[in-house]
Amino acid sequence: MLAELWNGGTTKKLRVALAIGTILGMVEASLGESGDIAVFPRYAAIDSTSPYTPFAVYITASGLEVDSTYNYSVWVYGGHPSPGMISKIWYGGWKSGSYYIYFTATSSTWGKWVYLYVDKPPEPDYEYYLKYKMRKGTTEIFSDTTRSLTLLNMSTNGAWVYATAASATAGKAILAFDESDNVIGSYSIENNHVDEGYDSTKVGYFKIAVPANTSIPKLQARNTDNTVFDTQTGSWSSGGPGIETNLDAQGDVSLPILLSSFTASASEGRIVLRWRTESEVDILGFRVLRAESREGPYEDISGLIPASGGVSAPQEYSFTDTHVKEGEEHWYRLEEVGTDGKGKVLRTISQKTNQKESRLPTELFPARPNPFNPDVLLSFRLSQEDGRGWVHLGVYDITGKLVREWTWSSPGPGFWEVRWGSRDVRGRKVGSGTYLVQLSTENGTVLTQKIARLR
Repeated sequence: MLAELWNGGTTKKLRVALAIGTILGMVEASLGESGDIAVFPRYAAIDSTSPYTPFAVYITASGLEVDSTYNYSVWVYGGHPSPGMISKIWYGGWKSGSYYIYFTATSSTWGKWVYLYVDKPPEPDYEYYLKYKMRKGTTEIFSDTTRSLTLLNMSTNGAWVYATAASATAGKAILAFDESDNVIGSYSIENNHVDEGYDSTKVGYFKIAVPANTSIPKLQARNTDNTVFDTQTGSWSSGGPGIETNLDAQGDVSLPILLSSFTASASEGRIVLRWRTESEVDILGFRVLRAESREGPYEDISGLIPASGGVSAPQEYSFTDTHVKEGEEHWYRLEEVGTDGKGKVLRTISQKTNQKESRLPTELFPARPNPFNPDVLLSFRLSQEDGRGWVHLGVYDITGKLVREWTWSSPGPGFWEVRWGSRDVRGRKVGSGTYLVQLSTENGTVLTQKIARLR
């Protein structure tokens, strides 16, 4: 399920703060304006002539004054005797050096993907860094210069990898990770309306500079707010120096389907299952399977439910199970059927039937597994009353700081399940330790449990 930034009302924020404060004795302090380079690659290509190989960086700011105007810039610098700027930034065209871009703050927090490329050869034996600076008028409010970059000479130690992702991901950023889970390359998926000097009109195409002869076990697409759109693991790798490698030839990168939700709700004598996809590529349709326990066995109760035909826009589906036993829990699996006729389980949920559905209370179920590393399933059931208003699920560290969150508006009663991959709202991996999971609703329900992430 796609994460959404929470901008709830004062009552909701107070309820969350009080509940966690009771457990932890939390004391909050107001911070001033600050910023961060939240996502950046460890490597960047040296491209003094077209075609270029830009890279993507995600920058953030907090503590901003709403309706105030700010300006920012990001660049690569380093060298001797004095640090020099050796990059250009995209803003309707490639701008040299520390070109400042203006915006008006619409909230106290802000984030943006920016695109850079290195346009000057670096001096040998010197370190180079990313510099991010923000000003209010001409007054500097913060500067972040802590991100080190290794520059790749594409004829000696750098290589390119490229592929075509699903069309639904166009305009988003894609990250390439190494075996230590470091971001070694990042750029925006086409058509991003950036002039790289090559044909960038093919929707879904991406090209990234990475170290030569390097394994790439994970690719990840990010949304414009840096939330995770989808993650794929595989056995990809770059070629030798100066080689362009098609990752699709090593393993499909097309993101065949992205399921954003799968829910169940009960009424008298029936259970209604609903699901939503954000993209569909090379699938025939879906099947709904049912069992009396989570372990199964599962049987097909729906037959093939045809897909919408490879569309890139969000699609919604539903299936009603009328052969249910009152007062018993039923388990359901949603299965994707590929063009080869093979099925793939997308998600498993459960729902208990009851003639008086509103009497089933909201419940936050034990996280699975717990302890965990790195993924954990967070599941809960909503009553009729709690399902009518907003619902917020948050993960907090032991100081009470929000780490990750999901929000829904009037989702309805039933069972919900979210998979958390141990990353915060900026996509950064969190450390080991104890965290709090809290479910809160507009109706006033607040439920909390502890989870532990292992090393």
